[in-house]
Amino acid sequence: MAWNIRHGGGKRIKDIVARIVRHRPDIIVLSEFRNDGNGSALISELWNIGFMYTHTLEAPEKANSVLIASRDYVDQPRPLNAGLEKPYMLLDVDVLGISLVGVYMPNNKAKTPYWEAVVAAAKERAEKPALFIGDFNTGKHYLDEAGATLVSAPFMERMEDVGFTELWRTRNPKGKEFTWISNAGNGFRLDHAFASSSLTERVADVYYSHAERQDGVSDHSALIIDFRKW
Repeated sequence: MAWNIRHGGGKRIKDIVARIVRHRPDIIVLSEFRNDGNGSALISELWNIGFMYTHTLEAPEKANSVLIASRDYVDQPRPLNAGLEKPYMLLDVDVLGISLVGVYMPNNKAKTPYWEAVVAAAKERAEKPALFIGDFNTGKHYLDEAGATLVSAPFMERMEDVGFTELWRTRNPKGKEFTWISNAGNGFRLDHAFASSSLTERVADVYYSHAERQDGVSDHSALIIDFRKW
């Protein structure tokens, strides 16, 4: 389950955890996690529902980052690229035989170096089970948005060029579902999962849960992927 919880969750921590419980995930990637009191409370609540392994990277207290929580052991948590200005926005781990990167991209052109790091890593991992998942703040023009405003849209195709499949789109070639709605009422699909070929073969289902956004628990929908075991 990948979900942008909006500015660390604030007073919505218990509601966020309740929504997670509904989906019964084994691994969670939460973007806009914050290393503050609410973040500590969220980690504690996740522990109480069986997520024994929670990892994030050192970040300023008010900075939006990524948290990965798992019921199974997580190995080697690290930044995907320590040279980035905000390395805590790309969290790289190994879990259940999968090379997993939790993603939270900045806005506009600031996301370009993060995308470059993701594409470079994907190219190196194309031959093994690998997944890049989270809030990319990007989508394809005229398909994941009404117009052509999203910066870095070409990187979506660059991931395909290095051998990765955008899991929701491959099952919904012409589908239009939006994971975030602007204040002006414009819809965008910003939350994605890119998998290597060997991992793509194991996908049983992939879908968005929009209730979290529609009910105001966050401003983003959640992305759910069900993988078959080896």
